[in-house]
Amino acid sequence: ANSRQITHIMEQFMSSKLFMLLGVCVINLSLALFVYLKNRKHSANRFFAIFVLCVAAWTFGNYMAHIHANTQNGLLWGRVTFAAASLIPLAFLIFAQVFPDKRTISLRKSLLAFVFLGISFLLLSFSPLLLVNLTPAVQGINTEYGPAYPFFSLYFLSCFAYGLFCTARKWKQSQGISRLRVQYLFLGVLLGATAGSITNLFIPLLFHTSRYSIYGPYSSVIIIAFIAHAIVRYQLMDIKWVIKKGVVYAVSTIVAAVAILSLLRLAERTLNCHIPYSSLTFVGLLTLCLAIALQPLRHLVQSLADRYFYREPYNYHHTLQQASRIITSTIELKPLLQSIISVIVNTMKAEWGCLLLRDEGNGDFEPEAFEASMEKCLPPPALSDNCATVKALRHGRNLLVREEIERFSQREEDKRVGDELGKLGCDLALPLSVKGQPVGLLLIGPKLSGDPYFQQDLELLSIVSNQAAMAINNAQLYREVVQIKEYNENILRDMQGGVIAVDAKQHITVFNRAAESITGLRGDDVVGKKVDVLGPDLAEPLVLALNLDRLYFHCERTLSNTKNDVLPVMFSTSLLRDAQGRDSGAIMVFSDLSQIKKLEQERNRAERLASVGRLAADLAHEIKTPLVAIKTFAELLPEKFTDAEFQKNFLKVATKEIDRIDSLVSQLCNLARHPPLQCESLDLHSLLEEVLTLLSGQIDGQGIQLVKDYAEYLPSLQGDRDQLKQLFLNLIENSLENMPQGGRLTISTLFENERLENGKYLEVKISDTGSGISNKNLRRIFDPFFTTKEKGTGLGLSICHRIVSDHKGFIEVENNKDGPGVTATVRLPLLPDLLEEDLDAIDSDSQQST
Repeated sequence: ANSRQITHIMEQFMSSKLFMLLGVCVINLSLALFVYLKNRKHSANRFFAIFVLCVAAWTFGNYMAHIHANTQNGLLWGRVTFAAASLIPLAFLIFAQVFPDKRTISLRKSLLAFVFLGISFLLLSFSPLLLVNLTPAVQGINTEYGPAYPFFSLYFLSCFAYGLFCTARKWKQSQGISRLRVQYLFLGVLLGATAGSITNLFIPLLFHTSRYSIYGPYSSVIIIAFIAHAIVRYQLMDIKWVIKKGVVYAVSTIVAAVAILSLLRLAERTLNCHIPYSSLTFVGLLTLCLAIALQPLRHLVQSLADRYFYREPYNYHHTLQQASRIITSTIELKPLLQSIISVIVNTMKAEWGCLLLRDEGNGDFEPEAFEASMEKCLPPPALSDNCATVKALRHGRNLLVREEIERFSQREEDKRVGDELGKLGCDLALPLSVKGQPVGLLLIGPKLSGDPYFQQDLELLSIVSNQAAMAINNAQLYREVVQIKEYNENILRDMQGGVIAVDAKQHITVFNRAAESITGLRGDDVVGKKVDVLGPDLAEPLVLALNLDRLYFHCERTLSNTKNDVLPVMFSTSLLRDAQGRDSGAIMVFSDLSQIKKLEQERNRAERLASVGRLAADLAHEIKTPLVAIKTFAELLPEKFTDAEFQKNFLKVATKEIDRIDSLVSQLCNLARHPPLQCESLDLHSLLEEVLTLLSGQIDGQGIQLVKDYAEYLPSLQGDRDQLKQLFLNLIENSLENMPQGGRLTISTLFENERLENGKYLEVKISDTGSGISNKNLRRIFDPFFTTKEKGTGLGLSICHRIVSDHKGFIEVENNKDGPGVTATVRLPLLPDLLEEDLDAIDSDSQQST
């Protein structure tokens, strides 16, 4: 009964192992199909698929041989298995000829010899020379080998060895990615072929039994998986990392298994009981649990493996911490760039590395920081914004690996990228992007060891580059802020005008050097204090700006400095606003007008002296004419003294000419006299109506059409009522004299509400439809005694010009563009009210709010 139970258990165990053979076959075929579809045109992919097909046929033959071992078909499937095994080393040898990058096969004598042997053993597989008979056994099958089996074993091993020799020769000549792929091939073949040769070659050869041959196909998964990985995903992991992790976990598992088996044996002897520790499942689960529990053991073994496999390993987390510390502690751009590139080059053990930043002027990427491990390395040149590398990184490529692009990409764009990186001697290019826009590039040369950049390297570089991009952007913004601050400070320091700025709480924030010179105050003594320390002359306009939004533009006033000197100044005020448009302070710009006033006085004096001569000549001419008439009558007086008609004419002419001389003298006095302005608040419309009322009789008598185009709203005007009345009276009379036969007189007003260069203005236009003035005469209309009228004195417009100038305004006369006639335009500034009135308004508002 016990014998039958053991037989039943072994049959179940064998059936499960046979089922696993089919799984191995399916896995191998899936890997072959995947690799083949990745790149059908590459020779390595095609011959790899052939090699896997041979292995799959050998695996399937093993399965069928075990299934039909007790039938006549078992022998046939056994010989099919040998036939497939004959082709496995030959397919591997041909694959080794083209792996990793070769496109064609070199038909050497050695290769032809192995091809001949492979075909020969393929034919011998169907004869008793290799396999005589198959018989079923309890744990598999018993195989009776023929006399040619030792030679088959020699062929199998030598062919595989020669394939490995060819691959080793390529490994010695290659570097970078090619070397890495060959390493994967060696590791897979070493693990898989060793296990398969022991179970299916050495044990049958030495012990004449095939009971363990069923385990041989399992090893094919290792070989095929590693080779497929080397072809398709060679960057997934470092080969040293694979070996290290495998050794660590294998040793940990072995130690744990030995420990648990020893414990089980000790428990069995101590407790005098039987523990079924021979069960593979039970032992495996306990071993796995113990391996997980014994973390210190794993770390110890791992540290020992690190010392062997990594001569100079880098600590992933330490590198990130170091990069983060540099990035967060350095704000200056140049030191930051140099520190980042030094960390990267020293960590990766690269030949060189370079950081390039985008030049906003031309868009090119200029090298800003360079680090080299070899003296022969030189910084790369600047990269144009239109080069293929920059375009590829801008269009979503997170990184560019030169060897990957050159070997596996068929696109023309990628070929150009590969050519550019090859010319630069660069193995890796990463973008430094902020908000999707590259602000710089990271270029890294080859590793000193010749190894490629592994996935762990790329992940580390991606994290560091992302952090570096933000740090570089912050450093650039900081540099711009510093430059703008220095630029503004230089402007404020070198400005000839004084600048005072206050915040919303009326604390002084800016007091430049010119302000110190004009006021006599020191900036260090007033900055940070309330605006009241400046005195009322400077403080009141700033307070009005903050509290009432009352702004002044090019206003003049006097200022007393610390030396008690009274200085004429011109000032303007403006509000400062934050990003949300809220008032955050006020600023005043003022300048000393002392020198300007002196120059104006000198200029006026020179102009007066120059005009005296012209005025004397014109006056002599104007007075001489009536004097000639009086003299003529005076000379005839002795002869015609008694002539009544003569007396009548003489009295008439003399009186008329004397009145003319008196009028000239009166107008000259008005022109020369500069009486002080008696300013008051005026309604401009009311003033114009008074003038039109005085001239209404003349307007109606000449049949003039009067058109009034008044603005809906005009603020009050500060000015001298009598002088402004005289101004508009002269201008309107001139227009009426230009239209003796009637016409249209248009008077319009306008309020310039915009903040112009010279402040706010009230504008008055007086337009007629008369004959106009020639362009030659327009330039002289404001000169004294210049007139185009027969009976005019030429002093009216001169007086008008003087009145407007006294009110700090402007006047101009020009011909109408859309018809006949002339338009006189007068612009009068809105002079500021008394500051005390505004301050009283502020005080009253604050009292009401209280």
